[in-house]
Amino acid sequence: APRHHSQSQMSSPLESPTQTLATYARGLKRLDRARFLDRISCPMMVESAYAAVAQGGAQAFRTAFVESGEAASRTLSPERRTVLSVQKRQNAAFSGHIGVGRTPNLDICIARTGISKFHAYFSDVQGTFHLTDKQSTNGTFVAGRRLVPGEAVPLADGVEIHFATHAFLFPSPARFFELVRSIGA
Repeated sequence: APRHHSQSQMSSPLESPTQTLATYARGLKRLDRARFLDRISCPMMVESAYAAVAQGGAQAFRTAFVESGEAASRTLSPERRTVLSVQKRQNAAFSGHIGVGRTPNLDICIARTGISKFHAYFSDVQGTFHLTDKQSTNGTFVAGRRLVPGEAVPLADGVEIHFATHAFLFPSPARFFELVRSIGA
């Protein structure tokens, strides 16, 4: 069974629950795999390298021609890609699940436009993480498919998740280790 560490058990510079991918790379890149996995034992949410385009409704996912300059301007560097731990936070609301939303008392607070106060939640079912939309206004998507509110969907390692138009990768600790190692920080 995976060991869950609170953020307070991590040493500097990783003491805040919200960090960038570059911060993780600087703080953990030199650790060998075993020591890294001892420090990071829960799945993570890593902001996609491509910034969301401000759109709404059914148009949120579309195919479009994008000029190379515009595409480069939408690409987020590791310094700007947020990383969030998918774990229960001490004193957070809703004890049976890992809540995601704009509200600061949830386990994962994403205070961005389009995110509902209580948007969705993760649950660990016999070692497999599931994601459930909590009747969010702008939807929760897994691998491009909008979730039916209240329906728990199992998550594959590395799958892309969208909360409204905000995209995150969902790597296991081992996949996150590979991602951190690939960053030139």
